Amino acid sequence: MYDSFKGIIAYVRIVDGRLTQNQSVKLMAANTTVQNKGIGVFAPQRTATPDLTVGEVGYIMTGLKDPTLLRVGDTLTDALQPTAKALPGYHPAHPMVYAGFYPKDESYRDLELAIEKLSLNDSSFQYVRERPKPLGQVSVAHF
Repeated sequence: MYDSFKGIIAYVRIVDGRLTQNQSVKLMAANTTVQNKGIGVFAPQRTATPDLTVGEVGYIMTGLKDPTLLRVGDTLTDALQPTAKALPGYHPAHPMVYAGFYPKDESYRDLELAIEKLSLNDSSFQYVRERPKPLGQVSVAHF
């Protein structure tokens, strides 16, 4: 989920170990380290907690503003003592439908931001930026 003030909020399930407030975590697919800005559980709204332990489902506020760094299904691990390999089962989605989006006027950046946020919320959605000279800037989406 994307929040314009808090950045990307990842929904997580703790498989092993413990996640605490302000703990640095590593995103294994992107090989990026982030300092979490807060964690919690759903009860049913987001409720902050000091830690998450094995078997719990909750969220982590990453503070990331770039939606391409975190994908659904990625493994997050402790940055100081990372796990040797990611959990099995993560594979990038393969696109089946292709569509081109062309901005009406000079609103290309607005279109680009909307597409980035959509790609964060839907793991099957991927996009590629193309810049053919006759058409100007274009985003091609893959569903």
